[in-house]
Amino acid sequence: MIGALFFCATKGVKSALEMIVCDHVDVPELRLHGISDVHLGSSDCDEERFLALLQHINDDPAARIILNGDLLQYDTKGSVGDVYRQRYPPSQQKRLMREYLTPVKDKILGILGGNHDEIRTQEDASPIQDIAEWLGVPYCAGEGLFKIPVGKGKNGKPLVYTVYCTHGWSNARLVGGKANNLHRLSDIVLADIYMISHTHTPMAFPDTFYVPDLRNNKVDKRIRYYVNTGSFQKRGQYPKRKGMRPVAPLNPIVLLNGRERHIEVKL
Repeated sequence: MIGALFFCATKGVKSALEMIVCDHVDVPELRLHGISDVHLGSSDCDEERFLALLQHINDDPAARIILNGDLLQYDTKGSVGDVYRQRYPPSQQKRLMREYLTPVKDKILGILGGNHDEIRTQEDASPIQDIAEWLGVPYCAGEGLFKIPVGKGKNGKPLVYTVYCTHGWSNARLVGGKANNLHRLSDIVLADIYMISHTHTPMAFPDTFYVPDLRNNKVDKRIRYYVNTGSFQKRGQYPKRKGMRPVAPLNPIVLLNGRERHIEVKL
């Protein structure tokens, strides 16, 4: 047939998405904190609340962290931000963030950059990679897929959860548009939890899908969870000029059960 298209599955095709296999955490429940949009150095950064959360995590043996971008404000003369309103210059922002994260570095599963502290920078290509190397934790360029073994199930083996993260890109003003962009992450990879940031709007919701079990001739129902992390930015000049609503000062926590397969998200 002229013009026909033929497609075939090729074995051995290597994925561009690599998986980070985390150390086993043998606890009844792991508390996963997605931290993003600190914007350290911004005059609107709620530095006190950020440090209080880090202290809380440091005191919790079952806590783990994924840092999901925009940890720094990182305004430079070549960027769109106001370099003259920063509380600290970019080089000091990097040093301070390293200092703040050092006590909890053993609890950090990985670090991603965002549009402020990585993508838009010109003078310094990857300050987030610098911080990750200083701390000795995994650095994820653009996206991260984490395999997290937790506790022990009835068979004596760990319960394994997968988390896909990216900083995000949405310019949506309404909650529905932000939720739609978060939900689109399931088009990229199959995971238990999808985590996005950037919009400074904390939210969480599930969806359900069916998985054919061809070996046992049945269909299993699975639940996926979608999480938009919060921010540590107060309502400064930018959201006022843009007519943007204030955001809730909340940071979602993902609870991963280590005794039976169960996920819960708390705001």
